[in-house]
Amino acid sequence: EGITHLFYCAFQPRPTWAEHTAPNLEMLINSVEAVSGTSSELQHVQLIEGNKWYGSHLGPFRTPAREDDPPHMGPNFYVEQENWLRNFHQEQQSWTWSALRPHTVCGFSVNSPMNLTTCLAVYALVSKELGLPLRFPGKPGAWEAIYQVCDSRHLARAMIWCGTEKQAANQVFNITNGDFFRWKNIWGKIAEFFEMPVGEVQTRPPHRIPGRQSTLLGKALREAWSPENPLLPNRRLALCRLCLRYRLGRDDRHTETETSRVS
Repeated sequence: EGITHLFYCAFQPRPTWAEHTAPNLEMLINSVEAVSGTSSELQHVQLIEGNKWYGSHLGPFRTPAREDDPPHMGPNFYVEQENWLRNFHQEQQSWTWSALRPHTVCGFSVNSPMNLTTCLAVYALVSKELGLPLRFPGKPGAWEAIYQVCDSRHLARAMIWCGTEKQAANQVFNITNGDFFRWKNIWGKIAEFFEMPVGEVQTRPPHRIPGRQSTLLGKALREAWSPENPLLPNRRLALCRLCLRYRLGRDDRHTETETSRVS
């Protein structure tokens, strides 16, 4: 009771893109139906989507992308979520909705692997601990391509605007920082921040980490001492040293206990 605005940002990962749809659609339905059914004061539901609506995970797509562009051929849980929200709103009419499609959200977050900033930081720290230069781990095409991101603070302000501005009611908006860049032009700045030499492009294949732990480094740390672990011993030790030095993990006791098991 008493809920006026619902900002829905939840995501439940699955091994394949097709498997994303069922659990993520169900979570949205359960959340919105529960709130709308119990709070007569509900004014707005704000849904976070992403540029995968346009098929960015499949390859190049038309740019500049516009909000009324058709989505790619499914499955796509963003599309299913928005379609359901539109239809459910038509039945209710007592509140409004909106959807935002940010491009690669970056910013401070706790216990969330869905953050490019966190991934880059962990990658840089492990590389530095091993005495390696900061090599770009993506593909040569990504190194050269024009890219853009969305600061989490910018996204938060846009979410509040959507939830309080009448002109934003029942609409969809793309959102980015608005400044384009190429990784090759800022990689040196990232290396400088971590006090590392800049390396060349060295594409690393995607590596799936099993389990559903609460932190990105926690995932990597747990994998480090797994009997099936493909990581080299020096990487395992590097991860453990980093955990102790920066007190990383779900809590200090967890980190110290797990590190002692490795050593």
